Amino acid sequence: MKLSATSVVLRPRGMLEVLDLALRVRGRDRAVYRRVALTTLVPAATLCVTLALLGVAPWILWLLALVSAWLVEGAFTAAAGELMFTSGRMRSSTFWPRLHEHVLTRALALSTIALSTLLLLTPWVAARLLFVPEVLQLEGVAGFAALRRAAQVTSGRLGAHVGMALALLGARAVYVALFVGLGVTVADLVLQALPSAQLFAFAQLLALVGWFAAVPYVAVARFLMYIDARTRREGWDLQVRFMAIAAAAVDAA
Repeated sequence: MKLSATSVVLRPRGMLEVLDLALRVRGRDRAVYRRVALTTLVPAATLCVTLALLGVAPWILWLLALVSAWLVEGAFTAAAGELMFTSGRMRSSTFWPRLHEHVLTRALALSTIALSTLLLLTPWVAARLLFVPEVLQLEGVAGFAALRRAAQVTSGRLGAHVGMALALLGARAVYVALFVGLGVTVADLVLQALPSAQLFAFAQLLALVGWFAAVPYVAVARFLMYIDARTRREGWDLQVRFMAIAAAAVDAA
């Protein structure tokens, strides 16, 4: 990673500022994220919507939606990293060549989080493993080593990272609520009234679409949180300043 060639200024940011920046970054690079979505997100969402139309049990449907969304987030994380450290120009994706490592590492992380529920430690464990996708895609670390490295990145500010994990969960909920609310309102205006059974099925389809629509934003926001965590921990902003001062001294000489 070349710190002097980032597309976003490296400096510590508050959580609300990071969430706002994620909106702007996603909008700026929307053409790239749209191409990533066509090869990952759209097929996953189409599969889940098709199964919903076929009447698959809701718990199976949402389990598949949860797992598939968490997997394809890796593609957006890889794209965000490529865009960040090449001054906004994406050359290639590291997601597909490392898909098997991504599946294994995310499975380990999800299993660890699931086991932590037995000790009522889910928020803390989820926060410690928040940056597993970033560690895998940007640092090239997989398996249990990725889990240890992710925990290391979040050490010292665990409370803040619990808040970040909850904020990302809230972002998903907002997307789902917006899609369901707007969709049901429009359908009610057009069709006047829907039977309760059809209304529930329609709302479930809208919720699925909203769940998958949240993936690009959540992936970009978590990536920027990872950048902020490493900036604070490793002084990336200071390194960039020193490099700028050294470059200016060389030019002056």
